[in-house]
Amino acid sequence: MVIPSRSSRNKIRVFLKNKPHKYGTKLFAVCCGKTHYCSRFEVYCGKKQNSQFVDTRSGPAAVVRNLKALWEQRRVDRSKKRIIITDREYSSVTLGFRLMDMGYYNIGTVATTRLGFPEDLKTDKKSASRGMPRGSYILARNNTNRQMYSTRWVDSKMCYFVATGSSARRAIVRRKQKDGSQANIPCPEFVVLYNKYMGGVDSHDQLRLQRYSIQRVMRPKKYYKTVFYGLLDIAVINAFITHREYAKSVGEKPLSHADFLIQLHEELLALGDDDFLETVPVVEAAVTEVEPRTNQTPVSMAYSLASSKHQLMVSMDKTAKGKFKFRVCKVCSVLRGAGSPGSNRPPGTTRHYYKQCSTDRGRLFLCSKARHVSDGNSVSCFNIWHSKWKNGDQLPLSEKTGRIRMRRSKEELRAETMDTASSDAVLPRQYE
Repeated sequence: MVIPSRSSRNKIRVFLKNKPHKYGTKLFAVCCGKTHYCSRFEVYCGKKQNSQFVDTRSGPAAVVRNLKALWEQRRVDRSKKRIIITDREYSSVTLGFRLMDMGYYNIGTVATTRLGFPEDLKTDKKSASRGMPRGSYILARNNTNRQMYSTRWVDSKMCYFVATGSSARRAIVRRKQKDGSQANIPCPEFVVLYNKYMGGVDSHDQLRLQRYSIQRVMRPKKYYKTVFYGLLDIAVINAFITHREYAKSVGEKPLSHADFLIQLHEELLALGDDDFLETVPVVEAAVTEVEPRTNQTPVSMAYSLASSKHQLMVSMDKTAKGKFKFRVCKVCSVLRGAGSPGSNRPPGTTRHYYKQCSTDRGRLFLCSKARHVSDGNSVSCFNIWHSKWKNGDQLPLSEKTGRIRMRRSKEELRAETMDTASSDAVLPRQYE
C-alpha cells in the first residue's frame, strides 16, 4: 500500500516501479481478504534491521509485528488457524515457519532468491516455460515440516509459491483465452485460495485512490499534509466498508460510495464546538464497575439498530435560505431540564428521527451520539429513550422540563389545516 507523494522533502518517500503511483510513502498493511477492511498498517521509514527474528528484512518483519499487534500470540487448533496471504515482497520459507510457530498458516508467491527455496524448482528466466504446457506444475515438500509446500506453476508466465497448512490436491482455476473463451487450468488447491483472498490490499487501494479521494483533490504543497490526507482516506474507506457489511448483516441495502460520503459530510457539518469536547462528564458519585466490551457488544450503539426494528429517517425540512433544519434532541432537552450530570452543556441537534417512535403529534428527534452517562457507562440518547425510559413510558419529567414537544413536518401541518378548514366551513342553507 502506498500514499502517493512526489515531494523531494519527504524523507520516507520510496520508488515503486510496479505501482500505478511510482513515488510515495510506503505502508505495510493488513487487510481482510473478504471485506477489504484495513485492520492495521505500519509506515515504512527506511531500512532498519531487526535482529529479533531470523528473517531480518523489513517486509517479513513488518508482517510479524502487525500480526502481533492485531491478535495475541497463541497456539490454537489446526481448524481455527488463520491463513495469511502475502505477495512476493514478504513471502519466504523462513516467514512461513515463523507464522506457524505463532499459530498462522501462510500462502504467497515468492522470489526464487529467498533463502530456503528448493534449488530443484529454480529455472532460468529465458527457458522458464519452454516445453511446459500451461497448467503444469512441480510440487516440493519440506523434509523437516511436512506441512510446508513449494511449487513451480506455469500460468501465463512462471509462478512460484510457498504454502503452509494448505492442501496440495489438484484443483482448477478459470482463465480467459485470447479468443474470449474460458479454459480450465490445473493447479494446486492453495493457488485457488491465493487467487480468492489476495485482493484485500489492492481492492482497498482502488476504493481509496480511484474514486472520491480527499488526498487527490486537495493537492497540498506540504508533504506531511499529503500523508495526513492519505491516512484520512483510509479511515473513510474503513467506515464505508463497515457500513456496507453492517447493512448486509441486517438485510438492508447499503448506500453507494457517493451517497455514503454525502451523508458523512452532512453529519460532520452539523457538528459544533461542543461536539469536539469530552462527551463523558466527570461523575463524582458512587463509581460502578464497567463491564468489559466483548466482540458481541463493541459499542453502546450495538443495541440501537441491531436489536430494534426501528427505522432511522432523515428530516428534509429546510429554512427560508434553503439550509437543512436541525432539531433539538428530545432526550438531551429533558435531561438538561432535569439537572442531570452534564446538563450545563447545550443539547444536541440532529436531523434524524425514528418513524416507529413518532406519534400523531409529530416526529421524535434523537441524536445517536454518546453524550450522557447511565450507571457509569457512556450511552446514546437512542439507548436512553428505548431501554431506560421504556420507549417514553418512564420519562423523568418535572415542572421545569414540562412535556416533550413533537415536531411535525410542513406537509402534515398543511394537511391538518386543510382538514380543519373543510370541517369548520359553513354549509349553504338549503331551500325547499
